[in-house]
Amino acid sequence: MLDKVLATRKDELILTHVDWTSSKFLISAFAWLATRDFKKAKTVWPYLHSDSELKFKLASTLILEYARRGEVGEAGSLLKRFVEPFLSQKKDYDRLSQHYLLIARLLYQAGSYPQAETFYNKVHSGTQDFLTAQTELTWVYLRRGNWPKVRGQVVTLSGVLFSNICLLEFYLVRAGSNLKLSHYGSMLLELKQSEQ
Repeated sequence: MLDKVLATRKDELILTHVDWTSSKFLISAFAWLATRDFKKAKTVWPYLHSDSELKFKLASTLILEYARRGEVGEAGSLLKRFVEPFLSQKKDYDRLSQHYLLIARLLYQAGSYPQAETFYNKVHSGTQDFLTAQTELTWVYLRRGNWPKVRGQVVTLSGVLFSNICLLEFYLVRAGSNLKLSHYGSMLLELKQSEQ
């Protein structure tokens, strides 16, 4: 434990008393040290080159901490200004889809449902996150009261193609849409199916 405390104090001492910004090597070394520390990440992040994987790692640290603090605007801004262009340039569609899903979730939590819908729809259909995004998009439609789209999503995602995937919440969403559209018999059937 004392080693960790001493190492942390040395890092802080070096960050404040050594001109580490003049050397790419030292900047990279401090970036690695800062990957799990918000304060250090915020200090080192601006000095890294924009196409650096380390800058991407530090951006993740910053975004996570901003989200934990409830500073959704800061997290979203960093995602939009840096992460999205970085991943688009790299043509990494899986990570880009995870990025869109993260933004959509942050917007959903902030109650910005129209913007969340936009980002859920950006998730690439060829990625592993597509089904998750479509499921969560159904909740956005539900929150916005867009019952035709809720119904369409439910019919699509509960079809034969997805029958081997157990999505408990779909029974509830379907039951809710049946209730809203006055299909009371179907609503009761959906609720009974969700118990099984």
